[in-house]
Amino acid sequence: MKNKILFKILIFLAGINLSLFCSPAYSAESTSRENQIKAAFLYNFAQLVDWPQTPEQEDFLTIGFVGDRPLRESFQVFDGKVVKSKTIRIKSLERTDDFTSVDILFIGEEDQRYLQNQRRSLINAHVLTVSDGKNFTREGGIIEFYEWKNKIHF
Repeated sequence: MKNKILFKILIFLAGINLSLFCSPAYSAESTSRENQIKAAFLYNFAQLVDWPQTPEQEDFLTIGFVGDRPLRESFQVFDGKVVKSKTIRIKSLERTDDFTSVDILFIGEEDQRYLQNQRRSLINAHVLTVSDGKNFTREGGIIEFYEWKNKIHF
């Protein structure tokens, strides 16, 4: 009887250890896949929007990223691709940079609060703002990614 209880405890502890060792790998893999999906969405948004012709950005479609380095890295596969006769270029932005220098702005959830200072200028600059932060669209953002039933939606 004691052996059965001890055996069950050992199996339970082994299961906990296994889950601790496997979870980061699974989590990293699912995060990578999630970023690839978000990057594909951003690329499709770039294809679907009719971009205004401005002299300074005539040949380029600039996509800026504030924070969320893994997503920016996932998007690198689209750097240099042509969308509607404009070449995509990726720009890393700091929290204090002028966000109006891009056509699409992705701002990571952790940096969303820095958008408040530039919200008015973004509206007048015709920048498509995208984030995975909660309540982003309620606070004036245009597209918000969210997960529902293990799928990325916007």
